[in-house]
Amino acid sequence: MEKKKKRLTIAELKGFKGYDNVSEEEAEYVISSLEKISILFLELFQNKKQEMENALDEDKSSDLKIRTGYDKRNAA
Repeated sequence: MEKKKKRLTIAELKGFKGYDNVSEEEAEYVISSLEKISILFLELFQNKKQEMENALDEDKSSDLKIRTGYDKRNAA
């Protein structure tokens, strides 16, 4: 189940402490900056997760080779 993406509104931003008096232009800049950093962190998380999954797969392959002499990377 994928959640629908919803952009933070200026009104929602102004509801946070310290942002109640920002101009429309400043609010748009803050919202845009939050979106960019959110995407950056999401991509970093996804890349790290993929690296960990690849390392786990590699460990499983190495363990299989040690136990059975079978190397699935060279199997055809």
